[in-house]
Amino acid sequence: MSADLAARYREHLDVLGRGTAAVLAAHDLDALVIAAGAPALKSRFDDQHWPQIPTPTFAHWLPLPEPDAVLVIRPGARPHLIRVASDDYWELPARAESDHFWDSFEVIEVKTAAGAADHLPRGRVAVIAPGDLPFAPPGPVNPPALVAALEQLRTRKTPYEIACIAEASRRAVRGHKSAAERFAASQLSELGLHLDYLAASDQDDADTPYKNIVARGSHAAVLHWVTYDRRPGGEPDSLLVDAGARYLGYACDITRTWVRGAGAAADAFSALVDGAPRPENRFLRNTSTIEAGQVFTIEPGCYVIGALLAPLADDDRKDLLDWRLLDALRPFGGVRIEDDVVVTVDGARNLTREAWAETAA
Repeated sequence: MSADLAARYREHLDVLGRGTAAVLAAHDLDALVIAAGAPALKSRFDDQHWPQIPTPTFAHWLPLPEPDAVLVIRPGARPHLIRVASDDYWELPARAESDHFWDSFEVIEVKTAAGAADHLPRGRVAVIAPGDLPFAPPGPVNPPALVAALEQLRTRKTPYEIACIAEASRRAVRGHKSAAERFAASQLSELGLHLDYLAASDQDDADTPYKNIVARGSHAAVLHWVTYDRRPGGEPDSLLVDAGARYLGYACDITRTWVRGAGAAADAFSALVDGAPRPENRFLRNTSTIEAGQVFTIEPGCYVIGALLAPLADDDRKDLLDWRLLDALRPFGGVRIEDDVVVTVDGARNLTREAWAETAA
């Protein structure tokens, strides 16, 4: 962790503290209790737990992937972090990726998750929790208006948060570039390309912000293809990789599409890849007012999906489509290009394109 990023973190906490204090005052509250969440069993027939993903409100304050951790926020006071001192020899939580945040919190260790109750405030308190708590909550849990106000704080990113997303983008780009090279030069299966992406981005599968979408050929027309084929592809062929990375709890979301091989169909699909973003496609699936500091994914896509095209072939719209071209493109599945973009006061900053330019393959 660079000194610059550590300083940005302190500024981030200052901004977050002021914003949270204003929210609590507006809701006539003196304190806020934020639970990271309990460990979740993979199934009721299993004794293994999923890796801990803290509730977003908790992660907004610090990058600690520990189950049963609790934050206590009082305006004007140093935040308290309550941790369970685990002596479990079956499983241990993941270590924090950095130690830059510890000095910003008053750390209290308890022997059990229920022990956090002895250190919680009373009175006008609300609780943010992703599920059942191991103690009686000291106030209402997840009041909708309060949750909405706290979520609104996350819509405008601080310089610290943007720096974290930028670093996550660099990690992901290393994975994308490696997968593209292996696709162009070899006959790796979808599973092989998925594993190559993880290795190049230095992640375990559980570390990724979502399950990688790695789709070759017609599989790219399935928007969330995660059942990786173990067979190598032929030529011509396409590859769509929708995969991200995390850094200090912040994620990026990047998609790229590639094609290899020769022939009219491959050339037509390649032209589609190169020309997907068009100036006339200026609209977002967004209903809020766009402000500086917000981050959006911009992801134009074009897919040849048989189930959606079939009805068009049977009515008066059939002559609007070039069915010969669609049939030629069908084996390639579809195209998606996705960038992460920060809104600035004078335009936008494309974090994905920056990372692509900076990162060596």
